[in-house]
Amino acid sequence: MKQHLELVENLLENNPELRDSDLRLVANIWWLTLNTTLKHKFQGFELDAFKILLDLYASGDLPNEQSIRRLRRKLQEEKPELRGKVYELRHKKEADYRYDVLNWNDPRQHNLFDDK
Repeated sequence: MKQHLELVENLLENNPELRDSDLRLVANIWWLTLNTTLKHKFQGFELDAFKILLDLYASGDLPNEQSIRRLRRKLQEEKPELRGKVYELRHKKEADYRYDVLNWNDPRQHNLFDDK
């Protein structure tokens, strides 16, 4: 996380045009990652294709991923049949966690000598 913080700070300091556009900032970070640490995994034409894709992303010509996420959540809220398996697992864990929090002061929940 600290590595990313330093990268973002460096980009914002050296590229004032990135200060007003999260899309351009993200595209630059992804490009730096692809072109440095992951460069060996791709051929030149693939990196060129990534650069075109990131340019489209940075310019806002691709659908915004945050909007897509919000739309998915709204649709899955309104239409349960569109929910995936992760939804059920997450909500079961939430219910278990809520139970644990609400019952944390119940001595029956904290028996150290219970063989459960």
